[in-house]
Amino acid sequence: MLAAMRNYAWIALPALLLALGCDEKAEKSAAAPAASSASQPEVTAPKREKVSDFDVKPLLEQFKCPNKTNKDVCDVFEGFAKGTKWNLTSIQSEQARYFGKAIVYKGGEATERWVFLVVKKVPLNEITEGDLPLKIALRELDDSRTTEIGQAEKLMWLLKRDDAVTKRSQTANYVLDYTPSNWDSSAETKGNSIILHVDGGAFVRQGEARSLHVVKVDVARPGATSTDGMFVQLYPISW
Repeated sequence: MLAAMRNYAWIALPALLLALGCDEKAEKSAAAPAASSASQPEVTAPKREKVSDFDVKPLLEQFKCPNKTNKDVCDVFEGFAKGTKWNLTSIQSEQARYFGKAIVYKGGEATERWVFLVVKKVPLNEITEGDLPLKIALRELDDSRTTEIGQAEKLMWLLKRDDAVTKRSQTANYVLDYTPSNWDSSAETKGNSIILHVDGGAFVRQGEARSLHVVKVDVARPGATSTDGMFVQLYPISW
């Protein structure tokens, strides 16, 4: 009986060793794809390089600033020329809202528009490398907003004097409640301006009392003159 058990053990041992060897090969084979996957290089988005700053001197010369005829647009250009880099630390909450008047030139003819800017702080992992941790939305007050347009001049008057804005201001309420459906990005330039990546690009500098001076030149549009564009002075409603 003992001899028979010994013979069985000698027969079973090679089979056991063969099974262990197969299991080990299977484990190595299963681990191989993971090692191959881990060795794949990470794909990173290209860093956005800083662009040259905007030179406002030609516009100051073309509009013969300062002068009374073009006072509003000259105020924008002069404020931009004297302006400093936008101090983003002045935005104390998650979002900031600005409101102001734009002088829009097309074919050398000027019209006035009411414009507002929404600025939202975002984490670094939501932006392209080289951009500021902000999302922005620059919008014109639509012509259909007749009540808001009718009260816009009063709101501008209050903001310029840094007075308290009444809750009855439909214009302020509209800007404060506005929710952008899409956002643009922004970045520092090689100079004092910050560029907003809106259509054609817009350059921003900060003036007195946290005001912003925005210059957006429309030279790429067919038939545009060298002075065509949108030139804006904005004041904070909330920050």
